[in-house]
Amino acid sequence: MSKDETLAVMIGSVEAVVESVGMDATGTYLFVLEPKDEGWDIVTDMWHQHVVE
Repeated sequence: MSKDETLAVMIGSVEAVVESVGMDATGTYLFVLEPKDEGWDIVTDMWHQHVVE
């Protein structure tokens, strides 16, 4: 969370397998969140899919 508590950042990794559509991926994500009355809203997001060789 930022010092003034106006933003927070969430970073993580993903393993997504959906056999019905042929998806098998790994990647990382970054969300920038902003507080709202009922919780947090995502204001920016980034996704990077790792290349399998």
